[in-house]
Amino acid sequence: MRQRKIITIKCDESCLSTSAFGAQKSGRVFAVGVVVAVTIPSILTMMALSLARVSIQREREKQLRHALSEIRRWKRTKSFLRKQKQLVAQHLFGYFRCIY
Repeated sequence: MRQRKIITIKCDESCLSTSAFGAQKSGRVFAVGVVVAVTIPSILTMMALSLARVSIQREREKQLRHALSEIRRWKRTKSFLRKQKQLVAQHLFGYFRCIY
């Protein structure tokens, strides 16, 4: 019967780069690659979302400014018409006063 010998290998840092332990190193590189691949698109997505949020806010502000200018225009028109009505009433009151 043949005896089997058990061989023990003492390993330092240089052993990790050999092909026997290359799977561990490539696994770590893969994990770092996955983290980077997920992080970069997520950062770009967050930037795009904040840009979209700001552009939506600016559009709302633009619509509100337009609505406010419309309200002010109508108020000026209403005020103008009220003054004209008063002038006409004063004129007519003076006219009827002269007749009687």
